[in-house]
Amino acid sequence: QSEFDAANSWNSWENVYNVVYLIAVLLTIPIGILLIVWAHRAHRATDALNHGQRKWGHGWSIGAWFIPIANYILVPLVLSEIHKIASAQRTNGTVDSEWPRSKVSAPLIMWFVFYAVGGVTLFIGNAALSDDFATADSYRGGLIITLIALGITAAASLLAASFIKDVSTKLEAPLATSN
Repeated sequence: QSEFDAANSWNSWENVYNVVYLIAVLLTIPIGILLIVWAHRAHRATDALNHGQRKWGHGWSIGAWFIPIANYILVPLVLSEIHKIASAQRTNGTVDSEWPRSKVSAPLIMWFVFYAVGGVTLFIGNAALSDDFATADSYRGGLIITLIALGITAAASLLAASFIKDVSTKLEAPLATSN
């Protein structure tokens, strides 16, 4: 009976993993596309507010997402510039020259920290799952690590939604202006 209970426990964890992983995979592609489209549109919207020089051009608002490993650095840099322009004080509909000195968004930083930690944890969990010589306990441990990673990634998604809402709201309504 004890071996039967252990097998059922293992199967239960695997079933939870399969459902959660399927949902994550099905959501990742459309959410990724929407993030890229939003970043590009937000970049274009900030052009109307800033007629000066920018560090990150339009191409980076799309291309930065597709550079492996570097995307963990480049995307936040591009989005940070968008946030700074969207948040800056405006005069006659344009931002002043002080916008580059604005603070970096905390939700943006936290989003990518959680995203990176979730990615590394997911890699570790999947590595444990791919071990051909795994015992039931080590396999279950891999499932648990992977589920934790997906939870961290879900938290990153909530932080991303907070950041996107903040920037979008700032782009939709003009901030206090002075003439």
